[in-house]
Amino acid sequence: KKLKKLGCYEMDYRVVKLCRVGHQLRLKKIYYCGYYLSPEGNLKRNNKQLNTYDRRKSPYYCVDFFSGQKDKLGNKLYNNDIVYSSALNVEGVIEFRPDKAAFVLMLKQGNMKIPYSFLDCYDVSLKKIKENYN
Repeated sequence: KKLKKLGCYEMDYRVVKLCRVGHQLRLKKIYYCGYYLSPEGNLKRNNKQLNTYDRRKSPYYCVDFFSGQKDKLGNKLYNNDIVYSSALNVEGVIEFRPDKAAFVLMLKQGNMKIPYSFLDCYDVSLKKIKENYN
């Protein structure tokens, strides 16, 4: 969608609301609209700033940006999505790597995360399994 005043494009992102249950944060709900991301990076709803910094406070909000790619079924792939690549026969997590300035498919091997490959706009072998939130 084009913003008329600024002459730029809106960012595509989703907001994940996590609430504390005991000592763990649990997925409450995923929102695709109704939130505003200010130029300073603050997440707001109805002019109220939301908690995106302190995981100890509940509720905690995460902002996942759209990677620019869709899976085989046409679902948008966002940061923190768990995907399966049928071409490579691997399962991994999509993460944004600031050092690479790109979205990367990360493989988990035990406690280690290994950057496997950059998301290629021509690769249509990915299939979204779920979001990477418990």
